[in-house]
Amino acid sequence: MPSLQHIVRLVLDICLLRRGPQDLPASPTLLAATMLASAVVGYPTMRALPAATATPGLDAAYGVIVTVAFTYALLHAYGLGNRFLQTATALYATDVVVTGLALILLTLGSAGTPVTALGLIGLILWNIAIIAHIFRHALDTVIALATVWALALVIGSGLLLEWLHA
Repeated sequence: MPSLQHIVRLVLDICLLRRGPQDLPASPTLLAATMLASAVVGYPTMRALPAATATPGLDAAYGVIVTVAFTYALLHAYGLGNRFLQTATALYATDVVVTGLALILLTLGSAGTPVTALGLIGLILWNIAIIAHIFRHALDTVIALATVWALALVIGSGLLLEWLHA
């Protein structure tokens, strides 16, 4: 297994759209670690959002579960289940980076200010671009279709969360 420093560099390169999920090791341990890290960073971020829910811990866990289920189903639908470990690891690891930046933004700025709102919108768009980039590599497809899948994950996850809170 590569060093932690090497993995962090790979994840940052994926966030910058320079590398793909195939560059990460196919490791169940790394997948579990990134899933946990995603939930841990997601919890305080969900609490800091202006429309924070009463159940940020459950919402963070929900986000982890939806991502793993969607990714598993998508890859298997394409007959590419063997790419699951690296794809899911890339999704969670990059989520830690983007969500961590959102948490910093929410901590430093007032949640209701236009600057903070614009920063969060920028992070959401960047996150969609990263997810599309990961799906493009994982599915060996064009960026347009990968973007559709990325939007399906992000929007579908949000709609399901809204439905759970209704």
